[in-house]
Amino acid sequence: MLTATPTLLDHEQTMTLRKLLEERQRCLTAVIDAHLHIEGTLGVPAAVMDSDDSTRAAETDFALSEIERETAEQLAVERALERIEAGSYGICMSCGEPIGFERLLAHPTAMRCLACQSRSESGRT
Repeated sequence: MLTATPTLLDHEQTMTLRKLLEERQRCLTAVIDAHLHIEGTLGVPAAVMDSDDSTRAAETDFALSEIERETAEQLAVERALERIEAGSYGICMSCGEPIGFERLLAHPTAMRCLACQSRSESGRT
């Protein structure tokens, strides 16, 4: 089975991906802000704050984990937008080949092509 070799992104593709990233950035900012400001309890609802210590601790840990994950994703989105500005977006950081529009549509913050990402995840270089 032959697979198409990814090509460099054209202007329209880059703008489509930029819009996706900017929208995700707005969403993440709103979600993180909401987590941090729900009744002033770091995202833990008041009903949980009234519950026993173990439930409160578990819910607080869960809320903090969500904030940490969303903050990490927000940083990845910011870095992707920076790569667009620098003209390096869509280029694999491992091999220097194009990542491919379809992969970037599915994962707009991707920094590696599929082959290099697979090697990275399996521990091979």
